[in-house]
Amino acid sequence: MANNKRINLPIPYGWYCVGYTDELQPGEVKPVRYFSQDLVLYRSLDGTACLSEAYCPHLGAHLGHGGTVEEGGLVCPFHAWTFNKAGEVSEIPYTKQIPPKVQGKPCLKTLPVVELSEFIFAWYHPNAEAPLFELQPFEELESGEWTACQRRQWHINTHVQETGENAVDLAHFPTVHNTGDMKMNADVSFEGPKRDSIIHVGHQRIDSEGSIAEKDTETVYGKIHSVNIGPGQTWNRNYGIDLLMIGLPTPIEHDQMEFRFACSVPKANAEANAEINRLIFENAYEQIDQDIPIWE
Repeated sequence: MANNKRINLPIPYGWYCVGYTDELQPGEVKPVRYFSQDLVLYRSLDGTACLSEAYCPHLGAHLGHGGTVEEGGLVCPFHAWTFNKAGEVSEIPYTKQIPPKVQGKPCLKTLPVVELSEFIFAWYHPNAEAPLFELQPFEELESGEWTACQRRQWHINTHVQETGENAVDLAHFPTVHNTGDMKMNADVSFEGPKRDSIIHVGHQRIDSEGSIAEKDTETVYGKIHSVNIGPGQTWNRNYGIDLLMIGLPTPIEHDQMEFRFACSVPKANAEANAEINRLIFENAYEQIDQDIPIWE
């Protein structure tokens, strides 16, 4: 459990990743906890990903432990009440009449869900307001010309704002990430929920072994396009080495988060550059490991 008593920020509203598309099969039910709530993530038989509160409004059974999915929706393991995607009671097996109090009315709270590329996103708002902005597609992944993402995941005792601030904090790279005299500057703009940054990076050329090339140590300038859509969707497109890095922080509690990190490269040169891509991915993961003690 987190013990950082200085964090008293609320969970900000926005879209957050709650899983990967290929990790949730039709008919599968998973108990999860996000946004200081026990929730149930499931996929209907027609393939729709759904997220609802965990406890049956009838007598409180946890729908994620023994709950199943049938054609009518999510079935409670206690009395087999069935709830459709909107959270309405669609069937009670031991009665022909659904009580008027709940008939045609959502009584199991649900959260809006969108699947984008390889990811399942859910909308969180403390007052259950409808989504106030849209996610932005990952153009590279949508094109079909980039590889499926390599993935890592961390449970971190910190608030999601820490990772958002980290994305534009260029000054910490020499001290935390040992980048030496790497030259960095950024042009940053904001529009509604979107942060858009162009980061210019000057560094020495790296060889295939991950070391500075002995015969070619001039400064090489590259460009990184860094974007946030709200607090939960962020990515960096590195044009110097043709790399897409997606960071997806999701609040568990106000001072705990799950951090999914996914990397992709163009399919055209993935095989030829397999070893250097591996080194780049490992370096990205190492940088997150270096940040975590400070965030916590």
